[in-house]
Amino acid sequence: MAGYHSNYRDIQLRTNTVSDGQLVVATDNAGRAHIDGFEAELTVIPIENLELNASVGLTDFKYVELGNVPGLTLESQPIKTPKWQSYGSAQLHDSNPLWRFHALRRLNYRTRVFQDAVNFAAACSGHVSLFDAKLTFVPVGSHWSLSAFLNNIADKRAISDGFTVQALGFYDVSYIRPREWGVVAKYKF
Repeated sequence: MAGYHSNYRDIQLRTNTVSDGQLVVATDNAGRAHIDGFEAELTVIPIENLELNASVGLTDFKYVELGNVPGLTLESQPIKTPKWQSYGSAQLHDSNPLWRFHALRRLNYRTRVFQDAVNFAAACSGHVSLFDAKLTFVPVGSHWSLSAFLNNIADKRAISDGFTVQALGFYDVSYIRPREWGVVAKYKF
C-alpha cells in the first residue's frame, strides 16, 4: 500500500480555441493543484493452484488556483485521470504428467475520465467495467502452447481518447476495442 500527496505548480495544459476564425492550439498555464491518493494491492493464494489478485487506487485532484485556461474551473477534473480505478483477477493452474492448464479471469474498473481540460461532456467516458478471460494449454516438456482469449466480454463502449474545440462545436473521440476473441499458438525456440 502507498499513499501520496503532491502540490502541483505551473500546470501546463493544451487548449484548443478559435481566434478570428482560426483554430489556435496553445499550451497555457492552468494554475496549481493538490493531489492526494493511495494505491493498494493484494495477492492471495487461498488454495493450491488458485491465485487471486486485487488492486485499488484513488486520485483526489483539486485545483486551488487557476491560470489562464478558458473554461477551466476549480471543480474541473484532470485530463485522462479517473478518481477511482481497480483491478481484480483469478488464475487457476492445473497440471498432470501430460499437460499444464491455466485459466485467467480479469476485471478492470474505473470512474469517469475527461479527455479535455474543461471537461466537455461529449468527450467524457463514464464509469467502465471490463471483463476478460483467457485459457492456456501447455503440453509438459513441449515448446508450444495454445491459448484462447475473450476480451471486453460485455462488449462495452467507452471513450478512450478525445479532442474538442468547443467554440466550433467540434469533438473527435476514439473508442475502446469492442468484444474481441482469438486463439494464439506459441512456439519457443
